Amino acid sequence: MFYPMFRYGGHHVSYLLSFIGKTIKINRGGPESIVGKLIAVHADYIVLLTKDGVVYVNTHHIKSITEGKTNQSIGRTIGRTGYIVAHSFHDVLRRLTKHFVQINQGGPEKVTGFIVEVGPDTLLLVSGKEVIRIPLFHIRTVSLARRDGSDDKSKDDSQRSQGQRSGGRDSGSGSGSQASRGRQASRGQQGSKGRHGSRGAGAGASAGHKR
Repeated sequence: MFYPMFRYGGHHVSYLLSFIGKTIKINRGGPESIVGKLIAVHADYIVLLTKDGVVYVNTHHIKSITEGKTNQSIGRTIGRTGYIVAHSFHDVLRRLTKHFVQINQGGPEKVTGFIVEVGPDTLLLVSGKEVIRIPLFHIRTVSLARRDGSDDKSKDDSQRSQGQRSGGRDSGSGSGSQASRGRQASRGQQGSKGRHGSRGAGAGASAGHKR
């Protein structure tokens, strides 16, 4: 069932308590549409358990909520999921200071980085070599993020190491093959010389008998 937010007075979210434990869809479409199991409702934010982990949603940016079957599998139970309990969405952001996070779920304003500082109106984020100041009101969602760069580097190092070991085995195999061919060629030459020498000796003996 579809529940448009304007029918409930915007930020008044007490009615959401009836959805706790249910899988819902926040917003109908676009980069900020998100599906997850509702696990907590607070003054100005809700907590969703999604297939990628826990997401904190600023209720000021919720335009609609859809209840019903979805095609996404959550995969984890509520009882085993830890999440931040805070007085407000602003407090959630403060508690995520010095953590690597993802701001917003998609679109051009999606960004990952370390929260350095949370002020009264803005958040300071370090993303790579950039220092970004984001107005708090424009932060629609926040979630902890995984630093994939280090994982990719370790995978590349492992692949290079395997390639070097494989190359060494191939080189050793090639050297062994060349040595084997060399020994066979040497034996063939010695055998041929021996046969020629035997024929020459036989011919000399025959000539001596004739004389």
